[in-house]
Amino acid sequence: MSEEEISVVEPLDESQLLKDDESDLTTADAVSLFNSSLNKALQRQKNKKGFKYSSILTPTVFLHLRTSELLDQTLDLQSIVKTELDTLNQRNKILKIADRHEWDTVREYLDDPLADSVEDASKLRTAVFRANSKRTANKPYSRGGGRGGFNARDFFRGFSKESGPRNDNYNQQNSQQQYNDGLCFYCKRPGHTARFYPYKAHTFSSTKSAPATITSAPPLS
Repeated sequence: MSEEEISVVEPLDESQLLKDDESDLTTADAVSLFNSSLNKALQRQKNKKGFKYSSILTPTVFLHLRTSELLDQTLDLQSIVKTELDTLNQRNKILKIADRHEWDTVREYLDDPLADSVEDASKLRTAVFRANSKRTANKPYSRGGGRGGFNARDFFRGFSKESGPRNDNYNQQNSQQQYNDGLCFYCKRPGHTARFYPYKAHTFSSTKSAPATITSAPPLS
């Protein structure tokens, strides 16, 4: 007898079966009682299997949800790390540009709205050109000492700065050396100074008292 055939029989209440102790238990009553007990047993078995299945399914679902959550967090962390690396690389690049072309080039490089659609190398060249143009416009006549400075007075100096100071320094050093050695500035000999040069007065007096010699005219032929 199958389960469907058993469920067709209408179950009877146990109180009705036992209300008359003297009455005999018929076959229909026995079948109804057996059907009721069997249905209750089957229902308990179904509930037990459903609870067991749900108890197995719940950890699996929880593990799946937890894995999905961890995967999302990992993707977020990867995105954050990538953003930080890009920012760090951009910072290092800006520092290299500033070290090679100075900070005004960096400002032109970052604030250039015309170079957004071109290559980065072209953008850098444009920034360098603009920075150099601004330096030239702000300092047309540099005093020198700077990078690429030019002084217009160099056109009029010629070779004076090469020859003049060297001769002056040489004469000054030579005079100082003669003074330290005790030499006369006139005759370059030791034993006296130029102020007390012994032949100076004699030469002056002989030149002053020397008679003038008159030469006679040649005879006329």
